Amino acid sequence: MKKLWFAGLAVATALAIAPAAKADSTFYFNFSGLDGTSGGGTLTGPLISGTSFNITGGSISITINNVAYTATVVTDPTAGTRTKYGNAGQFLYNSKSYYFYYDDVLNTSGNPFTASGGLLFSLGGGSYLEIYMVGSNVYYNAYIYGSGWLYSPAGNGEEITFNESSTPEPSSLVLLGTGLLLLAAGVFWKARQGMGKPQLALTA
Repeated sequence: MKKLWFAGLAVATALAIAPAAKADSTFYFNFSGLDGTSGGGTLTGPLISGTSFNITGGSISITINNVAYTATVVTDPTAGTRTKYGNAGQFLYNSKSYYFYYDDVLNTSGNPFTASGGLLFSLGGGSYLEIYMVGSNVYYNAYIYGSGWLYSPAGNGEEITFNESSTPEPSSLVLLGTGLLLLAAGVFWKARQGMGKPQLALTA
């Protein structure tokens, strides 16, 4: 009876894990810059292929020039293709129009995670912040409505220290669920075999 109970528990656990394997993965990160900027938050999104994820949601809390913001991910409308964000003349610097270029793709194979195409966040009220990579370094830049660019958009922006961690990837959950199902099948088969054997009666 105990074996059957364990088999049922393993099957139930495996079935519970199966939907989670298809769900978005969640990534936790924090960062800080020499200019005093600091922040952290979460990123969520489905697997594209390999170790690349299309970030479709998430938020960060960030402090820029002693002002606290709560920012949300600006979803890439072209699902992974590097996109120009902003209308002509919206983000000016020295009377020239500049834009944020981003793709919202996160690659988890690097350390730090690769976000070379850019992760764009809305700070609200017409202000935006982007985190991106140039070579192996991570940078950020922001456009604050009413104040303009924090750093020249013609340069790399401000380098930041970027740390991250992630929840188990969908592939790991699939392997765990498969293993539990196989274990449950084995335990159930052994239990069935045991029930089919004749029981010996003890005599005095």
